[in-house]
Amino acid sequence: ADMAITELRAPIRAALYPGFAKIAHEGERVRAALLDATGVLALVSLPIPLGIALTAADAVPLVLGPKWLPIVPVLEILGVGGALSALSTNSHLVLLALNRPHMVTIVAALRLIVLAPAAFVLIPAHGPLGAAYALLAATSAVLAADYALSAWRLAIAPRRFVAVVWRPLLAAIAMAIVVQALRGWMGPSATAAEQVTHLVLCAAVGAAVYAASVLALWRLMGMPEGAERRMISLLKSASRRVSGHG
Repeated sequence: ADMAITELRAPIRAALYPGFAKIAHEGERVRAALLDATGVLALVSLPIPLGIALTAADAVPLVLGPKWLPIVPVLEILGVGGALSALSTNSHLVLLALNRPHMVTIVAALRLIVLAPAAFVLIPAHGPLGAAYALLAATSAVLAADYALSAWRLAIAPRRFVAVVWRPLLAAIAMAIVVQALRGWMGPSATAAEQVTHLVLCAAVGAAVYAASVLALWRLMGMPEGAERRMISLLKSASRRVSGHG
């Protein structure tokens, strides 16, 4: 459920930190860079945990075996939590560059303050599912605190972050709706072959819907500067290098 964070966002964040450290005291320049990074990270990482949640019913028995089927609803909830984490502002990178690690610690403490009582109440009543809901509640609280902290300490209004993540968010919602409809049409999978087929179809259709929705919304808004233009430029550059190498 956290694959988008651990396998994709973490290395990118590690590369971003030195850049933020160089411009941390340059006001609007660092704010623009943080907004740009937030938009790109949301664009590339948001569909991954959501996709895992949408395909958990086929992925879990296929990868782990049928004995693990009870964790499917847990993974679905954790996938939604991972999608929420993908919308974070990454403000902690700038706060660390500004030598304000205590602010990052406060947010981490908030996570514990929400998680501990939620787990205490929900786990006895709902078991692993309650733990997943407790984690989701803590992630939601941290996301809200992240936006509030960015507005307070970095002078970045939440609406500016919303402006760079709303297109990936709407595209992810469209992807979820289409994939859920596709799964309903295909019905439950009874064999490993059906699980593979459903998983591949859902992944392909979901990726196509997400990409098409992002591009359609971006074009509808007049193709502004931002994550979409940056990703298209990177893809074109990679394509030219591959073509030149060939």
